[in-house]
Amino acid sequence: GDMGAIMASKQGRGVRRAPSLCILFAIVITIYIIGCTILFYLNTDSDIVNEIPNKNNFNSQLGDQTYVSSDLGRTPKQLEDDGANPTVVMQKRHKKVESSSSKGLKALVTSSDGVVRGNPMEHPLCKDALLHAHQLDKNEMIDAYHARYEKVNQRKRPKYLPPTFWSRETLSAMQASVGRDRLDLHCSILANWNPRNPEETPSNITRAAYMTLGKCGSSSISTMLEGHWKNENGIDFYRVPTNVQKFQGGDSFKFDGDCTFTFVRDPLLKFMSAYFTINFYIAEMGRQKSKSWQEQYNAIIKNYAFWNITTEPARFRTFVYDMINSTNEFLSVRPMDHAYTISGNMSPFFGSKIHFIGRVEQLSDHWEILSKLDHCQDAIRGRETSNHELSFGYLANEFQNHEVTEMLGLTGMDSRTSQKSEFPQYKELIRDQQLLNDIVEHLWQDYVCFGYEPKYPKLGFEYSGKFQMPY
Repeated sequence: GDMGAIMASKQGRGVRRAPSLCILFAIVITIYIIGCTILFYLNTDSDIVNEIPNKNNFNSQLGDQTYVSSDLGRTPKQLEDDGANPTVVMQKRHKKVESSSSKGLKALVTSSDGVVRGNPMEHPLCKDALLHAHQLDKNEMIDAYHARYEKVNQRKRPKYLPPTFWSRETLSAMQASVGRDRLDLHCSILANWNPRNPEETPSNITRAAYMTLGKCGSSSISTMLEGHWKNENGIDFYRVPTNVQKFQGGDSFKFDGDCTFTFVRDPLLKFMSAYFTINFYIAEMGRQKSKSWQEQYNAIIKNYAFWNITTEPARFRTFVYDMINSTNEFLSVRPMDHAYTISGNMSPFFGSKIHFIGRVEQLSDHWEILSKLDHCQDAIRGRETSNHELSFGYLANEFQNHEVTEMLGLTGMDSRTSQKSEFPQYKELIRDQQLLNDIVEHLWQDYVCFGYEPKYPKLGFEYSGKFQMPY
């Protein structure tokens, strides 16, 4: 009996000991897993630790993926409070994003024939080029924007902010004070479609669509297309209605088609052309007798300081820095919109499918390539074209207008034979490196997005600032 009791007692203790062994085994396994996890993170780049689908609203959205960083959700102020150097951390963050994506964008915008076959606007390095260059924290900017509107009537909050695409124009609006964040983006597409077909709409064009960009040969290309589509195909061209042409901010109108295309131009030379065109248009507005034109003209001479300066290069310098210091307001009034950045001008169509981006500098060659694409042959046929001269906008007209010619310092020059370096505005870029750098940095996103380099050996100057191309 005693022996049976002892055996029963031992069996009982054995039963009670079994759970203890299981717990001990679980603890050992847990410690092992934690150790492996620590070793994994120690051997993994601490800046980019994971990739997840793009679900966060504005948390470093990068195309189809969101890069989740160990410091990504923290602002520079929070990083500083934690003892980190926010400048170094943000530099590392932007460098990692750039290095992970640069090859794709470079291949897209630096093809051997110069054609961009696709839409670089969708690429993270293009989309957030200014945020990277200025080392701006997107979350911090959005928080500051919302904080400004907490104290005012929420109905005044612009519907287009925060933006989907961070162009120079929308970035300026985001940084502006309440009541000064106006942003009008004028844009249009020229489309070849059949209005009798109920299945065809501006957002579902089955033939061809051309995104018009000011100072990028748009007048010449539009004239060419309108005549071609009307006379040869027997189908009227269609221009998107006014309520879609003029976007009150960054609302996106997506269009699609079998052959969608546009043409771009060197950012600085486009800007210089816009400067001359704007001066010409304002002078013409002052000559109009209609009340509406006179009201618009009077508003310009009242609110735009450069127009009241009658000598160059002081007039040009004032124009540049007024635009830089208040971009969104400055460009929201016509004809100032000729100075839009290319990326800003394209941003209202963000998300649209673009098959082909040609360059104005190679208009003849690229038009020929475009006309031979499978889906473009029926809508666009090869025509006699010449590579677009990098003109000064309406310079030929300005030379016939003594007032504008004198104001721009062009008296005695010939628009067709004079070299760019002879013009006072270009002479000022050669003389003042900081002015050149400021203009290039204002236009920086266009250099990144479309593969242009801010080097102008024939004009005698090149960019020497702090921004660096990400590829």
